[in-house]
Amino acid sequence: MQTQKAQSRISIDRGLALITLITSLPILIFLIFSNTYLTARSRAQTISLVRDSLTLYQNMVDAKLKNHDIYLIDFMNSNADVMRMVANPNEDEALLARIRIQNRFIQSTVYYSDVCGFFVFDTLTQKEAFAFIDRFRTESIAMLRTLEKDILAASSKLSFVKWFPYQSQNGCYLIRLVRVGSTCTGTAIRCDELMPSNDGESSYALLDESGNVLSGVPLHLSSSIDAVRRNYAEGTLLDRDVGVIGVASGNGSYILAQAVQLRSLNARMDTLQLLTIIMTIYFLLAAALQQVFHRRSIIMPLNRAADAMRLVRDGNMHVKLPEPPDMLEETHLIYHTFNQMTAEIERLKIDIYEERLKRQRAALQFLQLQNKPHFFSNALQLIKAMAEKGDYARIGHIVDLIAKYMRYSLSGESNVVSLLDELRHAEDYVELVQYSKGTRRVQLDQQVDPHCLHLTIPPLMIQTFLENTMHYGVTEQAEIHFSLTCTLAASQSGNRFIIHMQDNGSGFSPHILALHAAGKPLIDERGEHIGITNITERLHLLFGQDAQICLSNQMGGAHIQIDMTAVEVDEYNARFNR
Repeated sequence: MQTQKAQSRISIDRGLALITLITSLPILIFLIFSNTYLTARSRAQTISLVRDSLTLYQNMVDAKLKNHDIYLIDFMNSNADVMRMVANPNEDEALLARIRIQNRFIQSTVYYSDVCGFFVFDTLTQKEAFAFIDRFRTESIAMLRTLEKDILAASSKLSFVKWFPYQSQNGCYLIRLVRVGSTCTGTAIRCDELMPSNDGESSYALLDESGNVLSGVPLHLSSSIDAVRRNYAEGTLLDRDVGVIGVASGNGSYILAQAVQLRSLNARMDTLQLLTIIMTIYFLLAAALQQVFHRRSIIMPLNRAADAMRLVRDGNMHVKLPEPPDMLEETHLIYHTFNQMTAEIERLKIDIYEERLKRQRAALQFLQLQNKPHFFSNALQLIKAMAEKGDYARIGHIVDLIAKYMRYSLSGESNVVSLLDELRHAEDYVELVQYSKGTRRVQLDQQVDPHCLHLTIPPLMIQTFLENTMHYGVTEQAEIHFSLTCTLAASQSGNRFIIHMQDNGSGFSPHILALHAAGKPLIDERGEHIGITNITERLHLLFGQDAQICLSNQMGGAHIQIDMTAVEVDEYNARFNR
């Protein structure tokens, strides 16, 4: 944690560099932002104008295609000659109907000059009627023969909903089909006819929805067109020298893309970028020179003071900083004050340490004595009970046990005892309780690792939990079972001393468990203090927050787990000068 905090702090060397950087950073940010913003803004405006123009053109084309759609639908719904041509058994009448249809198509091509022509054919009777303008007639009829075969084969690439691209040997077309039953009518437009004229600064390409090129791909823009192929939805795709815009048709399955040259715009922006680079270099050089000056006059003396402070932090109070006469006045004041401070700390260190030990010892003794009046009352009640029963023969033995108990509990030589001494005392206590409760009313089961017998615990700890079990957990009529398990466990910080205690009572109440989880003093529903709070406080005073106590209910009774550092009594007393 200390290392992380140290790493998170900024040294004065870096701090001064940071200040220098902060003072010049706004100007650098302004230059970079201005350059970036103007470049992006200029490109965005150029692209926006191109997109608006391309969208306007595409809307005009879509309007024309919509008019063709209306014409085809109206033709199929209002022209009875279609049915006469495809369903009339009289060949002469069918021929006349075909001629009338062709004449109407010829008249329509005058009004719809952008189309190659119109056609009607039936997939069942194989009867057909075409009308094309002269310059497209030969190749368009060949294309329609192939198209007819695709319709008969129910090709998946044909659409009866909107205009779709169709590739033939003689070129690429946009086809619109209207189908009623087996009869199809439609029209065709060469893809080249949909392309705007190139103005030298822009180039156009027509793509289908799969990204295939239909018309007008310039070779020098192939990389940008590839980007449009991968992202054929409406949008803008930019590289440094070319802006590419694609606009999808609303009535057709194709995309009209335009590539715009941006070299002239980039040339003007490069000048601004060069200026930004020059200003950046200037500010960096100024910052470097300022950093050299600060390092010699301020940073190096402060680093020596910081190194000395780290030594003091590590416990070396004999560090002295030199005080040459030629150093800065402020630095001399810091050095002189530091030397006086270390000398004062050295004098106060022993007094403060001894005072802390006295306070800790007093607190431990106070907490330990809290347990003693409680048992005095129990012991007197036991002797009284034996006297009332007239059992004078065993009163002497009981008094002897009580005397042993008193010698152990009233001993103030140490705030800690070994587990072995605590177990012997617990056995004496259980024997006393058995005298008062009756034979085999209290059963103490022990499973103790021999390596744990000389480890440190607070005195009267096991007795406290035994008392709680008899007072709160087990009824007067039930036999008391109390099991104790002591083990050692290895950890990264050293061996851990783990104690498990389990009784056969009713367990801890939810009220007590809630108080323990919240870290509050344990007071039962009657307002009486429970000795577990005393044990918890003594553990924390002896071992710090490293000692942990956990309360739970297991196997129908109360369960206590204590986890603390494994320290032998002699080691503990030597460490704290006991």
